[in-house]
Amino acid sequence: MDIRSVGLSFLAAGMFSAGALLMKTTLGLQRLWPSVAMFSCFIVGAALNTLVIFRGGREVGPTYVFVIGCETILAFALATLIFHERVTAGRLLGIALVGFGSVLLATSSAGADGDHGTLTSAHSSVPTSDVGLAVSFASDG
Repeated sequence: MDIRSVGLSFLAAGMFSAGALLMKTTLGLQRLWPSVAMFSCFIVGAALNTLVIFRGGREVGPTYVFVIGCETILAFALATLIFHERVTAGRLLGIALVGFGSVLLATSSAGADGDHGTLTSAHSSVPTSDVGLAVSFASDG
């Protein structure tokens, strides 16, 4: 993963973490503006995650898991600092495992030959199994 993709992944994780923290302020979606802010954070996070996948020709699974792993670690740290949530040995071990697993998936996602079964251009990556489906949808409209 190049530095730009990593940066966008961290931004996406930050937006997802902000949305997660805002959940507490919505009072179960009963407060309008905190709820709007929460959903906005999730939408921006999803858009950034989509850019990482689309622009970098990345695989969806490992990229998504990397972003969510970063979000998990960041949300845990922020919740500890802001809401004074408990830090236990079990939680720290879990966070360490999430971090290790996220990095492992992100760095070992390419096959031995580097072929992901995708058609790739400078700005897109389309799984070869979906090309016929995409063409049929384009011709239906």
